[in-house]
Amino acid sequence: MLDSNLLLLFIVGKTSLEFVERHKRTRDKFGKDDYQRLIKITNQFFTLITTAHILAEVSNLIGQSAEPVRTQYFQTLADTIDGLTEVTDSARDIIKLPEYFMFGLTDAAICLAARRDYLVLTIDGALANHLNKFEERAVNFNYLRGY
Repeated sequence: MLDSNLLLLFIVGKTSLEFVERHKRTRDKFGKDDYQRLIKITNQFFTLITTAHILAEVSNLIGQSAEPVRTQYFQTLADTIDGLTEVTDSARDIIKLPEYFMFGLTDAAICLAARRDYLVLTIDGALANHLNKFEERAVNFNYLRGY
């Protein structure tokens, strides 16, 4: 499972590697090498897991782009969604978790999904540490970047 930031990187880079360093939400966090590293990692798995909350965040972030790139991003997201496995948990259940008050709705949904033994790849160190503390499988992508 990719967090929202990494799924955004995945969509932006898949649309065009050049866009990684142009999109306002990826240019300050990621480079082309990060996208290529992410692809190498995701290619090792049969399926990628996501939640409706992650997809909504990514959709909102790419929707802030100007045309014609906006439509290209949305097409890439649509093509990508077809190959994802979506885990669905009710927001009513998610807001009952202590993680909701720690991280918000999307990351709390990730915490709940991680209990199903999914590996979480995130750039959020606090989220990764929290999941690992409770023996959920999480990897901080920043540790894979070599700095």
